[in-house]
Formats: sequence, structure tokens, C-alpha cells
Amino acid sequence: MRLELTGRHVTITPGLRKAVDERMAHTLRMLNDSAVSAQVVLTKEKTRLHADVTVHARGEHFLHGEATGRDVVTALGAACDKIDQQARKLKGKWDHRKRRGVSAAKAESAAPRPERGGR
Repeated sequence: MRLELTGRHVTITPGLRKAVDERMAHTLRMLNDSAVSAQVVLTKEKTRLHADVTVHARGEHFLHGEATGRDVVTALGAACDKIDQQARKLKGKWDHRKRRGVSAAKAESAAPRPERGGR
């Protein structure tokens, strides 16, 4: 998966990059590596920090979360929590689609037929 990290009025340090990677790892594990790319934009506005996270998953699904906090950890955590909620909903849809029940016609044809003439 490709991770694009952008800082507006924020310097992207190796420690900050590591914090973003660790926080995004939870979401990526939940999606079972179905994520194609992720964009994280961190913007400093006066004393607040704004985090904007977008994840592109397979099947043209885009998960988006925005949050504002006093520091990077708070803003990024809140935005990733929103992404996690969307990922749970999307994964539930994928799982529901896979686990459809057997139709009545298929169940009837697969059932063993009783034998005729019992001699």
C-alpha cells in the first residue's frame, strides 16, 4: 500500500511518519490488505492541528475522516477512528455478500434422493 503524507505548516519528521504508520496499521489489518493507497494531510492552524485522512480500498471505495485537535496524536487518532468505523461497515458488507445462504433450488438438487423399491 502506498502512503502519502503531507504537512502544511508542519514539518514531517521520521517520528511523525512512524506515528502515522502505526495508527494506519490497525485500519489496514482490518481491511485485510484491500487498501490500495492512503493520503494523510496534516495542517497547522494557529494552535490547532487538522488531520485529513483518505483511504482508497479495492472496488473504488474511498474512506474519509477529518478531525481537529491540539496535537498530532489527538487529531490523527480521531480521524483514524472515523476511518475504522467506515472500514468495519465496508468489511461487514463484503462478509455478508460472501456468506449468502444456499438457494432452495440448489439445496433440493444437492439433497440425497430416497431409493425406490426396497427389496
